[in-house]
Amino acid sequence: MVLVPTNLEETIDEAFRYRQRQLEIKIKAEILLQKLVGTKEDTSSDTINTHNANSHRLNFLGNARLPKLELPKFGGNYLEFNSFFDKFLAIVDKSELPAVTKFTYLQSLLTGEALASIKGLSVTDESYPAAKDILLQRYGRKERVIFAHIQKL
Repeated sequence: MVLVPTNLEETIDEAFRYRQRQLEIKIKAEILLQKLVGTKEDTSSDTINTHNANSHRLNFLGNARLPKLELPKFGGNYLEFNSFFDKFLAIVDKSELPAVTKFTYLQSLLTGEALASIKGLSVTDESYPAAKDILLQRYGRKERVIFAHIQKL
């Protein structure tokens, strides 16, 4: 028997939790696939190494260097924010990089309206959490995402 949520809020929450789990599994699968297959390293500015300097040299195959993952750019589309931000958190935010470096990566991945929303912040360790909060408050709000879905329909 499948449990059916009784209201829209429960449905949205369940869909969000499902999407979160799906993205976590997808990112882990992509990393494992890249470890197994191995790809050429991309040296473009839109790529970020998946591991820090100490751990990226060793994987289960020996001391092969892991390929870099490309992160998407985000320009302000509410429907794309959760996917973008989840990938950013998994790859950059959870790394051992200094906060100022994480902030620089974040800025490099933003365009248009999204970049303008954090443009006034100075690039410092202290500004990085504020930048994430601004983006979450602006693009991560459920009601705005719902409204964007309704508009798209």
